[in-house]
Order: sequence, then structure tokens, then C-alpha cells
Amino acid sequence: MMSFAVIESISYSKCSKTDVKEILLETSSGILSGSCEFIEIKSHQGKVDASSNVYSWLSVPYAEPPIGNNRFKAPIEVSAKGNIVNATKWPNSCFQSTIIRDEPEIENFPGYKMWQIKDSSKISEDCLYLNIFVPNEAYNQNSAPQYENYEPETYPILVFFHDGIFKNGSSSLNVYNPSVFVAATKIIVITVNYRSGIFGFLFLEDHFAGNQGLLDQNLALKWIKKNSKKFGGDANRITLLGQGAGASFTGYHLFYNDSWDYFRNMILQSGTPLIDSLSPISKEEANKRAKNFVSSIGCLNEKTSFDRISCVQKAQVESILQATSGYLPFIPTNFLPVIDQIILSETPLNYLKSGNFKKCPLITGFTTDEGSFFAGFSGLIKNIFNHQSISHIDLISYLDKHFPFYPKFAQKSKQLALNAILHEYTRMVSETDDDGILNFLAKPSYFAMLNKIIGDFIFKCPTYKFVNLMAKNNNQVYLYLFAHRISSTPWPSWYGATHGDDLAFLFSYPLATNTNGAFESENPWSKNTHRYSENEKKLNEEILKYWSSFVYNSDPNLANSARIWPKYSLLNYDSDIGNMTDPSEAGRYIILRSSGSKVGRGYSLESCQFWNSYLPSLVKESGKFLKA
Repeated sequence: MMSFAVIESISYSKCSKTDVKEILLETSSGILSGSCEFIEIKSHQGKVDASSNVYSWLSVPYAEPPIGNNRFKAPIEVSAKGNIVNATKWPNSCFQSTIIRDEPEIENFPGYKMWQIKDSSKISEDCLYLNIFVPNEAYNQNSAPQYENYEPETYPILVFFHDGIFKNGSSSLNVYNPSVFVAATKIIVITVNYRSGIFGFLFLEDHFAGNQGLLDQNLALKWIKKNSKKFGGDANRITLLGQGAGASFTGYHLFYNDSWDYFRNMILQSGTPLIDSLSPISKEEANKRAKNFVSSIGCLNEKTSFDRISCVQKAQVESILQATSGYLPFIPTNFLPVIDQIILSETPLNYLKSGNFKKCPLITGFTTDEGSFFAGFSGLIKNIFNHQSISHIDLISYLDKHFPFYPKFAQKSKQLALNAILHEYTRMVSETDDDGILNFLAKPSYFAMLNKIIGDFIFKCPTYKFVNLMAKNNNQVYLYLFAHRISSTPWPSWYGATHGDDLAFLFSYPLATNTNGAFESENPWSKNTHRYSENEKKLNEEILKYWSSFVYNSDPNLANSARIWPKYSLLNYDSDIGNMTDPSEAGRYIILRSSGSKVGRGYSLESCQFWNSYLPSLVKESGKFLKA
């Protein structure tokens, strides 16, 4: 693992044809022909500190195409191809729905476009592929002539599962290009496509078993471990990293013991398996939702089970997407993981309470303003650059429409719960954050309220509940708060450090210069005309130290970091509410910010006491009262 102390910039260009011969990789999927990028790392003095090739193989199949008779079925291990496979083009993205309103202003906004698939012709059911990025050292070790008893050095592997609110997303998105990270850290990175939404979770009793997306990820992990030596990887040092819904999804492998042998560490950024709207559903509920879908595409009246299966598998993709269209920020899809008694036997919360999960080193955390991204696309703001357009009536109407999904809100007590939420956040947005890291949203506004409500309910408070339960059974938990507003963001200042901004530093955009077209212009993080500050570059280096040290050593503190990142620990743990009873004794976490990272305690604990303890108790007691 290289030193980060002198990095100033990383230059990115294609390798010269004279530098490398044909780049071949022999795998269980066949012989792959890849490509190469040349990375140059410069010191603060402008001298070249290191240079390296990064080798990549894209569109590597790990499963047979889930089409025809394989649609809605568990993935099938791919058989090797006879000819050399061209692995230089990004793979198809899995079929998905549009996540945002169809409005020109939104469609042309860079903060939206950077998350969208550019080429619609590359969206297909034939999408179960992964992408491999290997540092020069690993490639050279593995391609060198072998001799008896020779054991080449192997390198750790980071497996990345993309975001997509359980019904879209793709490993092919430009923002997920890991080449700079690979060059700087000497870590092998593999990004994975997997099915989501109805294609990944359709359960219909005696027809489709559900949890296909989880099985996709599981099969990809098996492929990676099986082939790891072929590309210089260490099968015993595999770290899983998911972001957003990808983090929620990744967290399920803590409970699926068939995945336990295929990873050592886990990093969950802005998401956990405890997000209410993404929680697994019962077979009965999944069956009911599936029947509604099958009926809507005209297949429920088929006479036999075989005919119904055949009808659904032959249905046009357009009909399927139309039958499952619609976007609600808190209800992204009706098709979710299923408690099938095979892959999942209970809810993530019950797994955590019982201690029945893989005890592995864990990093997790969130940005200060997770909710602002979703507030911006809530439908309440007619102009992204005018946060004052949300009125009190708008906010009440929005909460009334979107909060019935909350399982604890019985209809009779819903108004009581909504009143409690409004009371809590009307009070809170008028207060200044103790650390001064919420300055962008310090002045009261209904946008600020919505940002905090969404951010606390979906991201921060489930994360606190998650780390509390994890820490009770696992002493290797590290919590972070990403508190920097990236200078290249297209969002107005009041959006702060929003959902996904930490990925810009994971994939090292502030360090990448002279990209020569390696990154598309739709990605505002990679504009060649933008100049990141020295403090941003230092923050990027610090994050690389923490993350790479964790991947190498299962500890973020072994790469000579400037500040020790303490383990998350608890005192006075209450297993029923999953929170600290004494806020002054809250678990410690690292605050990642350009002005200098620091250790904090108890961030947003009061808000999370409201969501994780007070509100459920209020609704429960009000239900008893209303029944009486």
C-alpha cells in the first residue's frame, strides 16, 4: 500500500500501445481481452511520485443471462466462452424505472444527469456482469513466468454494489469509475451489476422464489473468490462496499450465511438494512403484490401454473415497467427482499437483536445533509434553486401522502404521529448545530425541515440503531459523518453535503487531473476546468488512508492517519430502543471535513431518540387509547 503523504494530483490517460501487449485474463467465464489506463501521481512539489498502469476487464459475465425461461429465476453460474471475449466495453445496465419526475428542468440538471444511464440502448435484462480493475503490481505479479513453489503476492479486493433505491442504478455509471482509487491504493476493485425492483425480487408462490437480486450478488461473490488468483487478488481479504440502497442491500449478506465465506469486511455508506421502506416483507405480502402485478399484465387468468409462468416470462418489458411504474421517495418499489425461510428467516432487526449475523469489521456512516437530494426531487420545489418555494401547507400535504408506509402508523394514530414530527422539526431547524457543520441549512425553512426529516428518518437514525446493535455483539464498528460540501457540486449552497457526495472522495475526483476524456462531461465532479482546493485534496488523501487501511488490515487506523478514528462503543445500552439513554455517553465517530477531521460524540442523537424510541412509543400507546 503506497504512502499518501505527498499526493497532489493524479493524471489519467490511456496506456501507449507500446507499453503493453494484448491484455488477457483467463477466468471461469472464458479468456477476457481487457484494456489499460496510465496513471501518474504527482507530489506537492510537482514531481512524479509514482506512475502506474491500471488494467481493466469490463462486462465480465458471472451468470447466464436472466432472460427467457431464466427471467425472475435464481441466477445460473455462467459457462466458459470458447473464444476470447472482448472485455473493453461497459456492460448493459439492468432494466429499471425512471426515478425522477419527467420535467425538462430536472432532466437537464447535472445533479440529476450524473446518476442517469446515458445510453438507453444499453439497458437490458441481459445485465449480470461485473467489472474488474487491477493495479499494475497485481497484474505484473500474476502475469510473470511461474516456477515451482512460487507464490505471487496477492492484493486485497474491494467489491462495490451501486445505489439505486432497489429498482435502478448501474455499475456502468461514470461516477463509479474506480481507476484513480486503484492506482492510489493498490487495491483491486470490482463493481457489480445485479437485478433490482421486480426483476430482482418478484415472489409468487409455486412460481418465482424471490430474492433474485440477493442471489445475483451472492453468485458474483462466489465468482470473485473462485477467480481471485487469476487477477492477483487475495480471496481472504475481500471487503464489500455498498452505497445508498446498495448499502442496504449489501448489509443483508451479514444475515445470509451462504455469503459469509466470501467477504472479510464491510463498508456501508449512507444506508443500512434497517431502512423501514426497504425492509423485507413476508411471503404472504409478497404473494399479494405479485398477484396484483400478474393480473395487471393479463397473466393471472391462465389455467395452469406452467401457463402463468410462461405468460409472465414472455411479457414485454415495457408492460412490466408500466405495471410497476411510479416513484415515491419513501416507497421506491413494491418488490423487496422476502422472508422466505431460506435466504432470510427473519427481519434484519431480529437478526441483530439475537446476535445471529456475521461479526466482521464494519465502517458505516452518512453525510450531514442526506435528505436534501431527495427534498430537491420531492415534487414540492418548482425550481431547484429556490428552496423558499415550499410552504407550510406543501410540507403537511407531503408528509400526509408519503408517511402511511411507516408500519407503526395505524390510520387512527397517523395524525398524532404527523403532529409530533412537525413539532419536533419546527423546533429543531431553528437551532444551530453544536459543531457548526450544518451552516448551509441553519436558517429555518420548510426545505430545511424536509431535508432533516428525510435524512434522519431514512439514513441517520436507522444507522444509529444499526451500529448500536452491531456494537453490542461486535467491537470492530467505525462510524463516520461526511461533513464537506464538495466545491464542484451543481447544487445550491443550502443543499450542503448531500446524498452521494462522499463518493466523489472515495473515487478520488479531487485528486484526478488531466483526465483526457476518461470521465464524461455529465459528471460535474470531473470537470477539467474545475480546481479543487488544497484542503479538499488533503481530505481526499485522508479518506483514502482510512478506507484503504481498512480494506488491507480491517482497521482504518494503520496507514499513518493524522487522526485516530475511534471504534464506536456504547454505555447504558437499551436493547429495546437501540439508543443511548445518556446522550453525553454516546458512541464516538469521525467527522470528515476539509477544515480538519475531528472526533465527535452523539451526533443527531436527540433526533434519533425521537424516531427510534419516542415516536414508536407514542403511536403504540395512542393505538391502545384509540382502541379503548
